[in-house]
Amino acid sequence: MINYDKDKTVFEKLSTLMSNIRVENKNDFYGVGLIITDHINGLPVYQLPIAKKYNIGKFKTEAMLKWMCGSKDALHDGFHILTSNMDILLNSCYVAAPIPECTDKILNSDLDIEKIGSRWITALFTSLIPEVHATGIISASGSQYLFVNGVVYKGVD
Repeated sequence: MINYDKDKTVFEKLSTLMSNIRVENKNDFYGVGLIITDHINGLPVYQLPIAKKYNIGKFKTEAMLKWMCGSKDALHDGFHILTSNMDILLNSCYVAAPIPECTDKILNSDLDIEKIGSRWITALFTSLIPEVHATGIISASGSQYLFVNGVVYKGVD
C-alpha cells in the first residue's frame, strides 16, 4: 500500500492518465475503471473471456486505454488493472470487491448519490483492498473520481 503523504507519484500518474483518456474520447466514450496494484495474486478479479482473444501487450497503456474505452470496442467492459508504473497487467476484468462492514460510514457524506453507480462502488470498495494502491473511474459523461483506501477524490468534470 502506498503512503500518499510520502509518495504521490502513483496518484499523480493515475490522475494524468485519466485526464488524457477523457480529453481525447469525448464523443465515443463508455467510461473506464482502473485499478492500480503491482500484482494480481489474491485480487478478486476475473478477466472477461473476450479480453483473452487480444494481445494488448504491444501497445502503450494510454493508447490502449483510449482504444478500449470507445463504445464500439469489445474490451470497454470491466476494470483494467495497471501497475504503479501504469503498465497494463490485465484488461477488461470483472471485480468482486468485498463489501466492507463500514459501508454506511463510507457512503455517509456529501456525495451526489445520483452519480454513484456500480462502477463507482466497485472502485471505492476495491480501493480498500490492501494490495491495491488506488482506483480510478471516468463515467460516460466524463466525471472523474480517484479512490485511495476508501477516500474519494473528485476529478475534473
